[in-house]
Amino acid sequence: MEQFKALSIASKDLITISADETLITARKLMCEKKIRHLIVKDNDKAIGVLSDRDVMKAMRIQIEEFYAYQVRNETLDPDFKVRDVMSWPIKSLADDTPLAAVVDVMLKEKISSLMLTQENALVGIITTDDLLEILRRHINNEQATFWGEDIVNNVYSTPIRSVLEVLSNTGI
Repeated sequence: MEQFKALSIASKDLITISADETLITARKLMCEKKIRHLIVKDNDKAIGVLSDRDVMKAMRIQIEEFYAYQVRNETLDPDFKVRDVMSWPIKSLADDTPLAAVVDVMLKEKISSLMLTQENALVGIITTDDLLEILRRHINNEQATFWGEDIVNNVYSTPIRSVLEVLSNTGI
């Protein structure tokens, strides 16, 4: 069975932010773009990744009792910069890395994204959401554009075998 490559499902539209931007600006950008990862740049060079988890760790959370209700107040310090909480160094793999290897690295490193490179240049980002999309499409019998004709045409002998082969190929 064909091994699918990381770049076939990765996001190629790389959304970046300056390391000197505030976390408030970063959070607004993430909400606006509906994404969970930003590539952090300093002098046009990628130096790290800011995830929604990094932002949440930087939040001050205050829970107060207000009559019988709990009020949760989350705030970001306006002085916090992206560089203060970003993850670094960037973890990356070659763009032609098989998906099974991508999953292995993400599980081992306990990370939710990997940068993909081609000749030392960033060309994509692959996230757990991208990997889950493969599973969702397969469960719903939807065609995924990167899947080969064999999977699309369901030439496997049983549906169970098809699911197992796709899951094993992606490393899930």
